[in-house]
Amino acid sequence: MKTIYGKDRPKIPYIDFIQQKLGGEKVSDIELRIDNELSTAKFIVVETDQYRITGFEYTAKEDTQFQIVHDPKYDYTLSIFARDVIYYKEEEEREISVPNGFIFAKGTQKMAINFKKGVTKTQMVYAFNKGNISEYLLQVIDTLDHFFYHSGNENITAWKSSFTQELRNNIHEQFRKEFVTHKLMELKVILHNTLYQFNEKSDDVLFTDFEINAAFSIRNDINKDFTQRPNIKKLALTYGINHTKLGKIFKELFGKTIYKYFKDERLFKVKELITNTNKTFTEIAYEYAFTDVNHFSKSIVDEFGMTPSAMRKEGK
Repeated sequence: MKTIYGKDRPKIPYIDFIQQKLGGEKVSDIELRIDNELSTAKFIVVETDQYRITGFEYTAKEDTQFQIVHDPKYDYTLSIFARDVIYYKEEEEREISVPNGFIFAKGTQKMAINFKKGVTKTQMVYAFNKGNISEYLLQVIDTLDHFFYHSGNENITAWKSSFTQELRNNIHEQFRKEFVTHKLMELKVILHNTLYQFNEKSDDVLFTDFEINAAFSIRNDINKDFTQRPNIKKLALTYGINHTKLGKIFKELFGKTIYKYFKDERLFKVKELITNTNKTFTEIAYEYAFTDVNHFSKSIVDEFGMTPSAMRKEGK
């Protein structure tokens, strides 16, 4: 995998820095187009001393990772519509996707984005300073973790739908820069409004660093022991998180409810036992918390399309 580092930026416009790293041709002072051995891509950058908004559509021609480095020019960074973002927590890699929301980072959080060959990703990045926001919004942000995840809302989704490539192509070239700049300013206001309206007690779409860590810890614990069914209410008490919200952040991060994740991963574990050991099906069923051997057999058939006996025979 090719790795591209975003550090050591000289004192040049950000769009010129991207061009230095990735190549391509500037078609205006805010737009860069690339078509080379590394990628086919379009970048749009609107930059001032107080904020920078970067939008890109990127298709990798080889597996690539961008190492994201905090720009000391700005205090905060939002990655919007991000997919396959690697967040490093105490050197542990955690992959997060927010297709309709954003990731918020203060300071020097270490992140990366993975691009698979042939896959196109569209993403926005908004970096801004304290001087670019109201005093009240600054107070709200100061109450939040250094890193959090927002799964999105109607305003963000509506904006995403209104900024398609097809629509941009339908704008005459003479007005395209004005249109794009206007839409990016609109996104900026929507993001500020989203943060401004945050309410810690009622907000069920914003997840703090602590809540994200709890979800990853639960997943890690499940992966270590498939013999015990997870008790969501007990987990909520253990981590001090409302059980509904805990279930929602787990599903946002891993695409399944806590119990569905456990059931699916448990089936792959017992498949290994069926094909690689001589344990009886009854032993496996009770050891791995199935209701009984009939429940065990039905679960195997439903998932893999064959009985445990046929699976064992095929594995030998």
